[in-house]
Amino acid sequence: MQYVTFFPSVTLAAILAGYRAGLIATVMGMVFATYFFTPPYYSFSHEVLKLSLWSNLVFLGDGIIVSLSIEAMHRFRNRYRRELRLITSSEEQLRVLNGELSALVEKQRQTEADLKILAVAFDAQDAVMITDSQANIVRVNRTFQQITGYAEAEVRGLNPKILSSGRHDSAFFTDMWRQIKCTGAWAGEIWDKRKDGQIYPKQMTITAVKAPDGAVVNYVAIFTDISARKKYEDEIRDMAFADALTGLPNRRLLLNRLSVAVSASARSGQFGALMFLDLDKFKMLNDTLGHDYGDLLLIEVAARIKSCVREVDTVARLGGDEFVVLVENLSDGMEVAQQGASKVAEKIREVLANPYQLKSQPYHSSPSIGLCMFSGTDSSVDDLLKRADQAMYRAKTTGRNRVCLFDSACTDYRNELAGCPPL
Repeated sequence: MQYVTFFPSVTLAAILAGYRAGLIATVMGMVFATYFFTPPYYSFSHEVLKLSLWSNLVFLGDGIIVSLSIEAMHRFRNRYRRELRLITSSEEQLRVLNGELSALVEKQRQTEADLKILAVAFDAQDAVMITDSQANIVRVNRTFQQITGYAEAEVRGLNPKILSSGRHDSAFFTDMWRQIKCTGAWAGEIWDKRKDGQIYPKQMTITAVKAPDGAVVNYVAIFTDISARKKYEDEIRDMAFADALTGLPNRRLLLNRLSVAVSASARSGQFGALMFLDLDKFKMLNDTLGHDYGDLLLIEVAARIKSCVREVDTVARLGGDEFVVLVENLSDGMEVAQQGASKVAEKIREVLANPYQLKSQPYHSSPSIGLCMFSGTDSSVDDLLKRADQAMYRAKTTGRNRVCLFDSACTDYRNELAGCPPL
């Protein structure tokens, strides 16, 4: 009767609440069975206890065995759950670690790729120089060594002042470092010196590399040698302002210098002179011997004219066989200035009248020179050129190989038969 009535309760209590509840249910089952099912019923007399002792011991043993067995099952199940949770947690941690590891591997790959790119960029066409916070060189690339002529070992630990050309004053570098400190960078053109002493121009950018706290840890200078560009710019400038054949200033540069000379004359009170030269019978030379002989003559004429004037004076070729000479600061007196200009013009005429040797061909030529004086801004640039041209035309029409001084009484040298007397 105990097993039918109370043992399921013992089992259920042990299953639901563990072995302690199972043991309590066992004891209670023994008490209830002794009280209700052992005659005389409903008492705990000595006789009742004696009669129920064996059955209670068996029930107690079974209850203990069942409770402990169920408890063992509980512990096994709990341990299994803990282990399962631990395994699940480990698998989750493993997945997280695998994800982090994959991210680290990918980051490492990206870092290696970036380093390769930086390595290629570091040894690219531009020269790179890295200094510490005290502006001492710590590393340079291959292009730097090629441009400057210095090996890395020769400049490591030195200040970039070793590259200084001496063309820039202290104010230039003071302004450069002020800009770097204010903005973190500087860019511009600078002249430096190679190891062999050659001075060259370069386009440079300097950038300050800062730590998270804002302190400068490095300076990175990137520069390129712009010698070829400068040479090309000079060639372009020469094409714009110089005659291609003789290298003399062309009309554009002459007009600019004449305008400056007129303004300077107004300030200083000094007279200047403008000479217009035309070679006599030049067309005949081109027609008989060819234009290559004509070019040789023009080149020689340019050189001879330059030998007759000062370095500060301007000799220009307007085109064809027309040359112009600008002489400044002759004198503050008209008569003295005119005499000086006349001597220069006559010297040019004599030199240009000497024989020429064009290849194997001897040749004789002479110039017709028109001369006009100027002082201040009493005449425009165009008027001065026109007057010198008119004086030159009078020199041609009165016999060639002579110098003719412009006379203000002559209003039109190309139409008047009387006028400028030859000097």
